[in-house]
Amino acid sequence: MRKKAILFYKNEGDRTFLLNKTKKLPWLDCQALHCSAADRIEGCHVLVSRAENLPSLLTLKRSILSVPLLVFSPDSQFSVLRMMDSASCKIVEEGIEAQRLGEELLSLIASKPQQCKEEPSCSLTLRERQVVALILSGEENKGIAAKMGIKLSTVYAHKKNLFLKTGMHTTSQLVVWALLREFAP
Repeated sequence: MRKKAILFYKNEGDRTFLLNKTKKLPWLDCQALHCSAADRIEGCHVLVSRAENLPSLLTLKRSILSVPLLVFSPDSQFSVLRMMDSASCKIVEEGIEAQRLGEELLSLIASKPQQCKEEPSCSLTLRERQVVALILSGEENKGIAAKMGIKLSTVYAHKKNLFLKTGMHTTSQLVVWALLREFAP
């Protein structure tokens, strides 16, 4: 059964890249759509786009909530952008082979529409929110401890709780998690 994809592009270079990447998938009907027409993405199985950096990916994810999303990442940004991988948003390298791209698309299409929305944010304590705010401002663990008037071991305990509550595993992932949710202390 054929699946419908919308190739969501910002410029002619992105459009050409997306068409070339998906043309080797005969089961996929593709329609190219400029990002200014985001209101017309309904009725497709998957949205395929390209993001050159984290801010562009965050903007894309915020604007697309109802359709599974596959995003091509430049090799130089892949390690950062892949932290945004989820059941409803797959990040793949620009050099991905056609067979693997097809597998990723089919896996994404099989996900349920409810999974496309971000998970509800978990409830953080005031101190955990303060730790996140200080991490976002660029503070290291020692600086966080000094500014909050707590021991370094307490900062580690707060971070451990943050990792458990958010499902993140590194401070970098925690920063991305907070940015995605437009975190405000």
